[in-house]
Amino acid sequence: MLLLEIIQLLPMRWIMKKVLEYGYEELTNMLQGIHLAGRMVTEEVLDAALAELAKRKKPKPLKHGVPEGFVPRSAVTRDIIEARAQNISLQELHGRRHLMLLNAFRASLTALDARTLIQLERATKADNRSVPLARRGFEPTKEEKLALIQRELILHNAAMSPAPKDYLDTLRAKVKTYQSQVQERETFGAKVSSLFQSREAQERSAILHADSTLLAEDFKNRLQILGGDLERLFVVHYLLTSVKTGDNLDKLSKRDLARMKKFLDNEIHDAEAGEHDTDHLEELAGFIDDELLFRDMELDIVRDDITILDIMRNDLREAIQNTEQGLANLQPGMLTSWSDYFFPASKDQREKSVEEGKQLLAKARTGLARVERMLELTNSARYRARTARALRMFNFMRTRKIEDMVREERERALAQIRTVRIEDILGGAGEADGQ
Repeated sequence: MLLLEIIQLLPMRWIMKKVLEYGYEELTNMLQGIHLAGRMVTEEVLDAALAELAKRKKPKPLKHGVPEGFVPRSAVTRDIIEARAQNISLQELHGRRHLMLLNAFRASLTALDARTLIQLERATKADNRSVPLARRGFEPTKEEKLALIQRELILHNAAMSPAPKDYLDTLRAKVKTYQSQVQERETFGAKVSSLFQSREAQERSAILHADSTLLAEDFKNRLQILGGDLERLFVVHYLLTSVKTGDNLDKLSKRDLARMKKFLDNEIHDAEAGEHDTDHLEELAGFIDDELLFRDMELDIVRDDITILDIMRNDLREAIQNTEQGLANLQPGMLTSWSDYFFPASKDQREKSVEEGKQLLAKARTGLARVERMLELTNSARYRARTARALRMFNFMRTRKIEDMVREERERALAQIRTVRIEDILGGAGEADGQ
């Protein structure tokens, strides 16, 4: 009854403000006391009672019109508070959130295979659940999701082609062909000649005309979708045909790999904003990280053989063990605490050494993780052939080095022989002159 009286007698905005400032329980207790005293609940009476309450209990500090740390239970109330904090209307807040959720759903579709996209399309069509009341202002509709899935299917078909540029040229040619057929059937001569055709021939001509019109519009629509996002088309093409499969991955430049990694990071960020699954995107990003790592280590294999990785791993493990032991020795004890009290400079030096040791330890652990991952890659099916090629290059370079060393040694020996012979000849000539 008390709440009904408040709603009927007092402005709702005033009530909400007081509830946020003093709390629902305090306000309810105060109203109960007024009601039991037989007094009429009016704004003036409440103001006086609140003034008494303020003397005993200071209101909580307000932030954006709400108490500090206040977490409303209602989603609508949370949205109102958030809109007030951003100084925008609730409708504008929902509009921004709607675009964000649409973009998140689109990002979650990136680089999915055709089978998964078709299954998702069927599941979306069969989903007849009503949108919760708290999300009706911004939740993407079924029609919007289906439109995004269909766009992604069009892009997937183009991306899986051997050459997306040729695929686009083929679409342009089809659009031109079907538009020409439509225009040809709509000429005056074609219409006149149709008057002298049989009923069946006219029906066939009408069906062909309708089919040509639909096909022309369909291919034109696909061309517009793909042409409006060419960069994404080519990135997804290489992600699906090279990064995911490993085919011709070594032919992509580091610059292209860096661009694709940045693209995937952005898509993961957008998809996570809508709480969508990003496992397939993170897997592709991991493939790119592995490729960049393998390229860095591949040069070491060519130069120093694959055993260099085992040597690096052992050296890093030893460095980590020594650093950890050193840091343990630098931990303050009873005697150290007394020395720090009398010699502050030694404490500063020790803290500096500890900080430097932690940084070295972090670098060593990062390096060890890279080397261990590289050893895993050299034994994986994805990089086994390229590892063998790097080893062949090492053996070839080593053979060339040995041949060069042998040739240089032979030339050095021949030079010494020539020098000895020349000295003998010159010496012999000198002795003859002396006689």
